[in-house]
Amino acid sequence: MSVNALPIDTDCEELGEGAFLLRVRGEIDMATTPLVERALEECIESEAVQVFVEMSEVTFIDATGLRSLNDYGERLHDAGGELLVSRPSWQVRRVLEVAHDKCRLRIAEE
Repeated sequence: MSVNALPIDTDCEELGEGAFLLRVRGEIDMATTPLVERALEECIESEAVQVFVEMSEVTFIDATGLRSLNDYGERLHDAGGELLVSRPSWQVRRVLEVAHDKCRLRIAEE
């Protein structure tokens, strides 16, 4: 399933065995975070154990987007799963570095 709206695009792919890959492209901010949340909900409702959020084409992420991803990561963790950031753009990587004390998101190893 895809959710398309400018300036963001998402699509979720089932990888098998409870793993999902959510590709996010564009900007994650106050206006677009609900679209990312909707895509994450679809993954989690599909009984995901592991969600990789591929962010190589994310050009901006604000505190709202970061908090939302962190909250979904906590939710999956509490249910015995995990949410991992995959291939973060340099912008996303920088925000994760700055927020590392307040954010539990981990970057997936390639």
